[in-house]
Amino acid sequence: MPEDHKQIPSVWARPPKERQQPLLTRESIVAEAVRLLDEEGADNLSMRRLGSRLGAGATSLYRHVANKDELLELALDAVYGELPLPDTGEWRSTVTEVSRALRATILRHPWLAAELAEAGLAYLGPNVLRQSEFMLGVMEDAGFPRARPTRR
Repeated sequence: MPEDHKQIPSVWARPPKERQQPLLTRESIVAEAVRLLDEEGADNLSMRRLGSRLGAGATSLYRHVANKDELLELALDAVYGELPLPDTGEWRSTVTEVSRALRATILRHPWLAAELAEAGLAYLGPNVLRQSEFMLGVMEDAGFPRARPTRR
């Protein structure tokens, strides 16, 4: 048989191709989204830009996050996960430490303040709830009453 008529081996005889794209996970997508937000701000966040940074197509990201709003929600919650839950034993110092930590976090992630202002109570991920429940416990332990709804 001539050289230019090489026989194509069976699919069963060929080794599988190596993966061309990196393995994407929700965690890796969110971590890169936070880096992009820190570097370029929320106005420059797009699925296409994020996919490019991850070496993947934008459509690949949609297997893990539904849209940009969901991605922002996950990024906000991931950043809230950086906040400590200090137990100083005294409510004033605990609130002071949490406030300072939140300020430092906002300075590290400048897009966070605007997203928090825009989000209101829409972003109730596990890290936001963890922080809220912790602070509620601090206030209750200090003797502050829970607010009661006013009747009309």
